Amino acid sequence: MTATPKRLESFTVNNSGRSVSQSGLAQLQAADLRDADLREADLYTACLAEANLSGANLSRADLGECDLSKANLRFANLQEVRLRESNLQDANCQDTLLYKANLSRSCLHRTNFNRAKLQEADLHESDLTAASCTRSNLVGASLYNCQMQGANLCMANACMANFMRASLNHSILIGSNLISANFYSTQLQEADLSWADLREATLCGANFRGADLRGADLRWANLRDADFTDADLSLALFSVTHLQEIQLSPQQIAQIRTPDSDRYSTISKPLTAPVRIPLADLGRA
Repeated sequence: MTATPKRLESFTVNNSGRSVSQSGLAQLQAADLRDADLREADLYTACLAEANLSGANLSRADLGECDLSKANLRFANLQEVRLRESNLQDANCQDTLLYKANLSRSCLHRTNFNRAKLQEADLHESDLTAASCTRSNLVGASLYNCQMQGANLCMANACMANFMRASLNHSILIGSNLISANFYSTQLQEADLSWADLREATLCGANFRGADLRGADLRWANLRDADFTDADLSLALFSVTHLQEIQLSPQQIAQIRTPDSDRYSTISKPLTAPVRIPLADLGRA
């Protein structure tokens, strides 16, 4: 038997046992809802701007078209929550659980997702301009056609994530795990991907003009029609068999590495030594 979504008359707000009536829905702006039990709550179109929801349990709740701008959701449980077309601009979602959450077509401008757990989350066509996602878990997440200019994904785990047709110009992805990620026709102009792991990633038609790819690992990535004009490829690691898919300048060819050499040569064995990220580069993030 399917559980009926909880309305506002029936949920517990916090450990003190206070409750909020249906008439209180409009008064949730800047409300103190710390550690509230809001599982499966129906909060569609609610105004929770500047509300304190830290530690709250909102798993499977309906927050579609909600205003959560500047809200504090740190350590909250938003697993499988519905946040489609919501406003989380400047919200604090640090350390928040957002596994399989639906944040599609939402405003996530300058949202703090540092260390957030966003595995398999749906963020397609959302605005993550200047959002911070350092050390976040984006494994299998959908970021299709997102606006992510200036976003910070330093040391993020975005293995198998879908960035197809997204705009990541001027973004920071230093040391990120992007193994098998999809960057088909993605804009990455002047992005910082130094020391990023792009092994087996789909980079067909991606625009890396002026990007920083120093020390990045692009072995076995699909590079067909990718544009590396003016990109810094110093110490970047490529599979020779895939280099023929792109055009590089003589200077770039002199900078790159292949698994058995520091120069453009034939692969004989895989590189097994771990890549270490210079601390100076991490400090820039």
